[in-house]
Amino acid sequence: MPTLSRRPTPQTPALVGLLVDVSGSMARSIESSQNRGKSRLESFRDALERLVKKAKTTTRPNSKERVASSVALFAYGFGFGGPLLALGLEDPAEEVQDLFRLRNRGDTTLRLDFLADNWSVYRRHFNQLSRNMLGSTPMREGLAVVRNRLSRELASKHYTGAPILFFLSDGMPNVQQHIRKLASQLRKSGVIIVSCFVTSDTIAEPRRLYGHSVPSWPPGARLMYDCASDLPSNSAFSRYLTEHRWKLDPKAKLFSQINQSDLLSEYMGSVLSPLSTPSTSGGTLGRVRNLEAKIPKRHRLFISYSHQDQRWLAAVRQQLGVLERAGLIDIFDDTRLQAGEDWRDRLDQEMTAAKVALLLVSATFLDSDFILAKEVPTLFREHEKAGMLIYPLLLRPCAWEEVTWLSRMQIRPPGAKAISMLRGASREQALADVARDIATLLRKQRSGRQIDG
Repeated sequence: MPTLSRRPTPQTPALVGLLVDVSGSMARSIESSQNRGKSRLESFRDALERLVKKAKTTTRPNSKERVASSVALFAYGFGFGGPLLALGLEDPAEEVQDLFRLRNRGDTTLRLDFLADNWSVYRRHFNQLSRNMLGSTPMREGLAVVRNRLSRELASKHYTGAPILFFLSDGMPNVQQHIRKLASQLRKSGVIIVSCFVTSDTIAEPRRLYGHSVPSWPPGARLMYDCASDLPSNSAFSRYLTEHRWKLDPKAKLFSQINQSDLLSEYMGSVLSPLSTPSTSGGTLGRVRNLEAKIPKRHRLFISYSHQDQRWLAAVRQQLGVLERAGLIDIFDDTRLQAGEDWRDRLDQEMTAAKVALLLVSATFLDSDFILAKEVPTLFREHEKAGMLIYPLLLRPCAWEEVTWLSRMQIRPPGAKAISMLRGASREQALADVARDIATLLRKQRSGRQIDG
């Protein structure tokens, strides 16, 4: 992600991509404070206009330099092939097209200041393209084109920070196959995907980033949620959204449902937040950033558990959520894996990055070939090599004392009374003690004191 420590410049700008659904369903209306009944495509066009004009007038922190001069932008639409083509009144067109390409030029990447200065030309061009829009919804093809475009851009030019992709659709593709896999490939390559699901209805709370998908959401919303990147913790994105009074769930993803054009503009503006975040002095945002500066640096917590203990995983995570909201930890367990993701590689990365490993011990945990052959050896290797803290928690009664490596450790709760044997307030107290223990261990680790495994 572009940061202020390595500043984007006109010579090495930040790279932002737009991938926009221009299919027939996008002709439906979206609410606007100025005009009810505006189409989703018109709302996107107007939001883009506000974005480029805002970038033209916004200065960088502690600088007179304009944000727009340090951002390069490309844009694709997917869903060309509308009614005029169907009637034979227009020549056949590619389903996915470069929205900034004039007179059949090649790839077009524009600086935001150039786009702002020439917006009237590109607005007319966009309106001309609209005659061929409103076809089907080749979302998979659109993501594939963006993946290839980013590969060409990054191979041929120098950019600063991770590319950002603003992905807008109503989530109704021709086929869903491979879409999640393509999005996962983009995220794994370092692309930050900001996902925007547009509808005419209200299916989600406005100005909220969710930490989980909701079963009542339509399939399109769940698909767009799965495509989104995790919200980077303590980032320019979170500061920007906090300043605009968004609610950010723990483990939130950069996904929002939008049915108002004003909110679309506000959410799209987040792609410029890494460049335009004000300095810490003064204002609400300054107070938020000063508060964040007082929060200890987060530590990654890896949870190893048996899938037969998911009920207990949820109970443990609820108590640990207090630490996560306080900014003390980031929690990973395999429920955060995405469809199509290389899960073995992701688990390796997370175990290597973790500062604490929480083992949820039960008979099924100790009878799992994968846990005993893969996860436990990796975690103990990280304990020896990097000082990872290992915290075993007894969920259900089992013969854990007969397991050599586990019998040498101090298992919790005290007295090795399994969590499942506790009831009501006693169980809640034991789980709350787990959260306190982990917070204490992390404080000791930061202070440099030796922790016994």
